[in-house]
Amino acid sequence: MVEDVSEILCRAGLDDYTDNFKQQGFTTGESLMILTMQDYHKFGVVQTEDKRKLFQIIQQQKQVKNKEGGSRMSSVIARLTSSEKKKKKKKKKKYSALIPL
Repeated sequence: MVEDVSEILCRAGLDDYTDNFKQQGFTTGESLMILTMQDYHKFGVVQTEDKRKLFQIIQQQKQVKNKEGGSRMSSVIARLTSSEKKKKKKKKKKYSALIPL
């Protein structure tokens, strides 16, 4: 789901900056992900608290994107991890049979 930047900024109490973002072509939450803290002043975000809020918004957008795009990747990783654990168990059983107790 693509969210409008004005909705996102409004929820965080940063709605005063909405026009600044839209004027520079940042219209969706996803578009915010390319911003760095050094870019904030271009949008008039200079207050420390506002910078912190914007940083949190960007981090949340990245997490959402990673969950959406990464869900297939995480299942692949889970399968690989599972098969590696099985291999380790087999090796452990093989070697434990050789060691007298």
